[in-house]
Amino acid sequence: MIESKPGASSSYGRILATVRRADHLPTRVEYYDKKDVLLKVLEVKETLEDGGRTYPRLSVMRNAQKGTETRLEVLEQQLNLPADQLPDEMFTAAWMERNP
Repeated sequence: MIESKPGASSSYGRILATVRRADHLPTRVEYYDKKDVLLKVLEVKETLEDGGRTYPRLSVMRNAQKGTETRLEVLEQQLNLPADQLPDEMFTAAWMERNP
């Protein structure tokens, strides 16, 4: 387990991460406020191997206060793309709304 203490500008007081030794993948990350109350928990539920590396395939962020969760599922990935295939506009909200 790795504990980090973000700087004063962060809303988090500390972060605890459980990291697998074999591939250095954080499998669980707990976010605490400045009063040491648990706010959120990120868990990697499934992984995938690509190019000799391990990546999260399914991650779940749970809000400990509200009991809600957000799931992030990677359906497809491409590695080592040339920069011209990743234009800056791809990383805007407008692009993501047009290309779900």
